[in-house]
Amino acid sequence: MSEELREQIRNNLNLKDIYELLEIWKTNDRVEWSDTAFEVLREILRERIREIPQQDKPILVHEELVQDNDGFEDWEIKLRDNNNQPELYDPGSYQL
Repeated sequence: MSEELREQIRNNLNLKDIYELLEIWKTNDRVEWSDTAFEVLREILRERIREIPQQDKPILVHEELVQDNDGFEDWEIKLRDNNNQPELYDPGSYQL
């Protein structure tokens, strides 16, 4: 990994307060944060506090609710279905 990227990660993490850094560290979300980010975070924590706390078990996958139909409800699916559109009243189609 390039030194530029490590420095960018360091600069971004240094903007955060200690409580936010500790929350990131303890949560140990490896989906949201890269291994490099955790390496840099460890360095920053060592500079700021005496003792680095234990991390939670690593989060490797975010468990999301699986929803059918891309999260749309039935009535939304019907509206999106071009073959199932209601016929609309067109006042211009009637002649007196």
